Parts: sequence; structure tokens; C-alpha cells
Amino acid sequence: MSRRITLIACLICLPFTACKSTTTTITGGPRFARTGNEAPVVTTPPDPAPPRTTPTPPKQSEANTDPCATALHDLAAPLLMYYQANGKLPPDLAAVRQNPAFDESMSLACPVSRRPYVYNAAGIPAGGNKGRAVLYDALPTHGGMRWALTIVEPEGQRAIVTKVVALPDALFTSPGAK
Repeated sequence: MSRRITLIACLICLPFTACKSTTTTITGGPRFARTGNEAPVVTTPPDPAPPRTTPTPPKQSEANTDPCATALHDLAAPLLMYYQANGKLPPDLAAVRQNPAFDESMSLACPVSRRPYVYNAAGIPAGGNKGRAVLYDALPTHGGMRWALTIVEPEGQRAIVTKVVALPDALFTSPGAK
């Protein structure tokens, strides 16, 4: 019987013991602190640090809408025509400019960075089945990536294939890239 009375006494006293706390804090939003019988004091937590924004790399689906990717895609036509006529890639962009498919309205510079595109006839391996990057951004101004025009050399009687892809800057800055 005494155990039962002790247990009942604990159950009755426990809520009162918990209520004796002098400060009540509600998390999230403004904080209300109460001490004794006085009115609540509102304290606002400090603003959290602004979220750290990192550039978002372009998605491959943006190759159809990004102005830089579109410019590179347009430059694929004179490059392909040169290849068809000569059986090899042009030695430099001056040869691409001489091609009838080159339109003076075509830009040889990235519309974002305003830097001229880099042309490398030997190309930089683009990894996977993406071929070699032969014409690409000078800087990684697209979320840490560079848009690049890649080629896949034809095998047998197949045609040369070009793609505009977003590639990580590390491909261009590694020791074997130059």
C-alpha cells in the first residue's frame, strides 16, 4: 500500500515540478521567455547566415536554349562543311570564317564572358562517348562548366558527329589538356 501511495504522490507532484521551470522557449520564429509572473518578453533570433550560393552547372537540356551553347551549335555548320570538303578539321578559326556556311552574324565569343572561344583542332578528350572538345569557352563561366563543341570522328563511311556539351573545367586545366 505504501508503494501505491508513493507512486500516486509522484504522479501528482511530477507535473508541478515540471512547471517550476523559469524559462519557456518555443523553437522556430520569435522566442518568448517568461520569468515568474511578468509579461512575456519577445526576442527574435538573429538572421541565419545567407545561404551560400554556388553556381549551378548547366543541364544538358539547356544546350538548346543557352545563348553560348546555341552559338557553338551554329558554328558547327561551317566546321562540318570544312571537314566535308577537306577530310579534316580546319587548322584555325580563320579557315572556318572563309567557309560559305559562316555567317558574319555568328559570334566567335561566349555571350556571357565575352571571351573568344578557344579552337583546338587536336581537341581535348571529353570523356565517355562525347568525343573531343575542339571549340569551347575560354573560362568556366557557366556554373563552373564550359560549353564545348565536341566531335566524334567517323568510322568507315559514317559521318562526323558534333555535339554541344557542358564539360567540367577540370578537363581543360589538367596537365594533359593542352
